[in-house]
Amino acid sequence: MKAVIDYKELENFLSYLEDKTDDVYEREVQQAIKRFLDKQVTTVNGEIIK
Repeated sequence: MKAVIDYKELENFLSYLEDKTDDVYEREVQQAIKRFLDKQVTTVNGEIIK
């Protein structure tokens, strides 16, 4: 299924999840979020198509 998602809302949600992780996992979670945004998210005209 594909959906149009506001990129800023997605970033805010992922940042919220990052804040909920233990400090010892913070760097790993940041890297996982960056990898997800770089590899799993396709943008079209500034909107995300996922």
